[in-house]
Amino acid sequence: MVARIIHMDNNNNYRKISDSKTEQIHLNNKKYITESLEKLYKESERRIAEYGNFQNVKTSFKNRVKNLDIKDVEICVKPSILLKERPKEREVEISIKSADDKHKYAVVLKRGEKEEILKFLQSKDAMESIESAMQDASDSFSEIELY
Repeated sequence: MVARIIHMDNNNNYRKISDSKTEQIHLNNKKYITESLEKLYKESERRIAEYGNFQNVKTSFKNRVKNLDIKDVEICVKPSILLKERPKEREVEISIKSADDKHKYAVVLKRGEKEEILKFLQSKDAMESIESAMQDASDSFSEIELY
């Protein structure tokens, strides 16, 4: 399995890209991304603790863009990996499997307290971050196959 970590900007947001493949991702997966974000928001609102540990909240969907080298997309809200130092911090992470199931790409899309995470899940930034991560994952998987 291969995972690539992408740095976040100063506002704790995943960087964004824009090109024709990203537009295809938007058009063909928009419904599934929107449904997943709505489901994740509802579950997170109910299940995420304000402080300390909690069980991860997850949702997933299958990629619908044929020319992307990706299969499954999972979005997860979980406690920070630095839980002892930052007991209120939560993370939204996306995990993407390659079409051949041999590789996995994972990146944190957003870090913040519960209210910041809930706000992010309802924002346009969440949709754009997911689309961008899907594009980056596909590009990474394609590069792996070149070697």
